[in-house]
Amino acid sequence: MTSFDPESTLQQDDWLRRIARQLVRDPERADDLAQEAWLAGLERGRADDRPWLFGVLRNATRASNRKAARLRARALRAPRPTDAPATDEVVEDLQLRARLAEELARVEEPYRTVILLRYFTGLG
Repeated sequence: MTSFDPESTLQQDDWLRRIARQLVRDPERADDLAQEAWLAGLERGRADDRPWLFGVLRNATRASNRKAARLRARALRAPRPTDAPATDEVVEDLQLRARLAEELARVEEPYRTVILLRYFTGLG
């Protein structure tokens, strides 16, 4: 059984995080990548193997970069929302609809039903 050396582990962690920050320049992302490398090293019993950890870190960085590129490409392909109408246009539209509803209420049956079915439900 290997003895746990906290000082050595802290030095290894400092080294790994420093390398991660050089690879990605984003401190939060660097921490995530370093943690991913640590996890892989601990799971495989290679947490003290610097060249192996560096390879894991490099591969994780590449995978992260590919994922970010796919997300950017997807965002560029996504449909853009149309510009919202101005507030005065919305108010004007609501006023027109209210006036139409009032006028439609005055129309005798069966004409009112025909107009509702044709122009408000799309039948006909």
